[in-house]
Amino acid sequence: MVRLEGAWYNLALSKLPRALFRAAILGTFCFWAIANWWHAVQEVARFYIDLPVWDYFDTISHYARYKAADWSVLWIQHNEHRIVFPEMIFALDLLMLRGQIILPTVLSLCFHFGVWLTMVWAFWKDDAIAPIARYSAIFLGAILIVWKGCAIALGIPFLMQWTMNQFAAILALAFLAKLYKSKKAVWLAPLCACGVLCNYSSGNGLLLWPLLIAIALLLRLPRRQNVILAAVGAVSIGLYFVGYKPLAPLQWRLLVNHPIYFAEFMASYVSMPFAKLRSGEPLFGVHIGLVSLATLGLFAFLAWRAKLLKTTTGIVLFGYCATILSCGVMTALGRMNPFDPLLQSPKAPRYMTEPLTYWSVLAFISIWVTARYFRFFGTAFATVLAVAIGLLLFRMSHKAGLNNWYDLEVTNSFANQQWAALAVENGILDPVPDRILFSDANYVVAWTPLMRSERLSLFAKPEVNWIGRDWETVFPEPMRAPTEGGIVASQRLATAVTLAGWTVARSSLGHPLELVLVDESHRIVGIGSRLPAGLPERLSKFNISAERQWSGFVNLDYKSHTVSPYVVSEDGKGLIPLGCSLNVDAVK
Repeated sequence: MVRLEGAWYNLALSKLPRALFRAAILGTFCFWAIANWWHAVQEVARFYIDLPVWDYFDTISHYARYKAADWSVLWIQHNEHRIVFPEMIFALDLLMLRGQIILPTVLSLCFHFGVWLTMVWAFWKDDAIAPIARYSAIFLGAILIVWKGCAIALGIPFLMQWTMNQFAAILALAFLAKLYKSKKAVWLAPLCACGVLCNYSSGNGLLLWPLLIAIALLLRLPRRQNVILAAVGAVSIGLYFVGYKPLAPLQWRLLVNHPIYFAEFMASYVSMPFAKLRSGEPLFGVHIGLVSLATLGLFAFLAWRAKLLKTTTGIVLFGYCATILSCGVMTALGRMNPFDPLLQSPKAPRYMTEPLTYWSVLAFISIWVTARYFRFFGTAFATVLAVAIGLLLFRMSHKAGLNNWYDLEVTNSFANQQWAALAVENGILDPVPDRILFSDANYVVAWTPLMRSERLSLFAKPEVNWIGRDWETVFPEPMRAPTEGGIVASQRLATAVTLAGWTVARSSLGHPLELVLVDESHRIVGIGSRLPAGLPERLSKFNISAERQWSGFVNLDYKSHTVSPYVVSEDGKGLIPLGCSLNVDAVK
């Protein structure tokens, strides 16, 4: 009995290092994935703007038709796209949530998470993968899909159409795999529904139908199912062009005449955000993209040799890669410019969720095919590959190029938009902030009265009614004890003065820092706040920490001479003076 116990003890002891090694790898990947997702959600919240910006302003122009239940508005073309289903979400947000743009923002995050979740479901269908390879792929996919830069697209509510399109596409592939494996025609209905959803969330979804039909033919589905799928696809695509007005012809000739530039375009398209490691070197992004595409081709060949392409995992993962590449082709047909040597068009931030999901699915494919192709050493090779990918990602995450791009371009863009939204909240319609919100400042001027009268967007907040009132009528409690703070910058615009300052007063999750600017006659003539994205570009030269900065506006319609900033107390009933003031007349 003693010998038996000793044998078990020795066996357990011999397996301990291997178990610790697995726990260390998976624990690190799991923690990293959770941290990346947490940071992504925080960044989306930090970049949130409760005012339409750029394309989203179209929803305000559609508001009257939403209220009248004139659903023909859904058929209105947006650029080259028909965005029927995203437009439904925008309408719901306006009609039910006062257009505070929370619903599309939350749904965009959910759709993005749904893409990864569908990859996990497909990957889990192959039970021949060892746990360490399985979980490594799942966590690496989670890390990559919310890599630095995802908040650019996820933080812009109008771009929900992209995440909806991607989620519908991968769901369609999942239902196609279910149809093939189960042989039950019941899966044909959700497959077609997802195809229509993808088709009418973005114009790029038009190529999903040919892809689905081609996969169905390769899988040799029953003829009746193929006919139904092709018929639904033909009707869906045909209806798309009823009343359609092309803005510009597709540039098929450019693809033929400039094949090398087209290859560079596609490589740059999938290279983001890693191309920003060296923003000034366009060929760096091209090389990254070409290596990734060559890697995808190699693993597709290995999967074909191992007869993995017709599995549920192969259909969904490789099919989704084909979907991303088809979106790249559609983008090239509309945006390719051979006279753009810097290749800026394929690296536009609005496309960010496409390459991020591409890198995520490529991580799944790499580990899956490696584990399955090499019979005896597959798990070991897949584990080594996962660790190598992890180390490479860790090294890239600390590169200055990517961080500088994120801070200088991405964060500044949202800070400027939040600053411009604060101007509108102050009742200021000035060409400088208005052009940040929309290219034509007159468009903002035209639709702001409607938002104010209907209490939409940021006009649903009570703060917009403070302007012009005596502070004692808004804040009934006596003045609180002063706190430290000051004004460090001011700048005169056409109709307002913008300020930047600091204060030690803190904001919390449920109580963002708010200030009022009171003039010599005790009127509230401006509102300030601590912008979550930081100070705008024109005021950021002053070295104020993000935890202490605030910015605001003084509305010049009130012809004030002196203003003083006050912090609004957390209970919203009193004011806390900062002990400083500004001579408005002296501001240049």
